[in-house]
This record gives sequence, C-alpha cells and structure tokens, in this order.
Amino acid sequence: ELTMPVLIVWGSSDTVTPLWQGRALAKFLPQASFAEIDGAGHIPYIENAEVFHQDLFKFLNGSQ
Repeated sequence: ELTMPVLIVWGSSDTVTPLWQGRALAKFLPQASFAEIDGAGHIPYIENAEVFHQDLFKFLNGSQ
C-alpha cells in the first residue's frame, strides 16, 4: 500500500538476511529502487559508507 518512493539498500554478502530477500521485498513495493552494495554484509551503510551515500544521494536527487 506504500506509494512513495523507497530505496532498499542491501549488501551482496549479507549472511543475516540474504540478498534474495531484499530483492523479494523490492517486488512488494511498487515505487522501490534497489541498491546492491557489492561485498558488503548486513550493515552496508557502515561497511561501505561511500557507496551507500552515493546511492542515497542518487535516489534523493531522483536519478536512480
């Protein structure tokens, strides 16, 4: 029922919540954008903060 844009950020090496679950979640949200951070685990915003911020800024600027 969410209609606003949503950014889902997932680490490709997440062993707590696997990548397939993030992709499945994105399918439930019609306005979702999915950003996969290569090599990051369960805490991608800490494990690769630079890429996380790049993805976030792209999303907020409407260019993702």
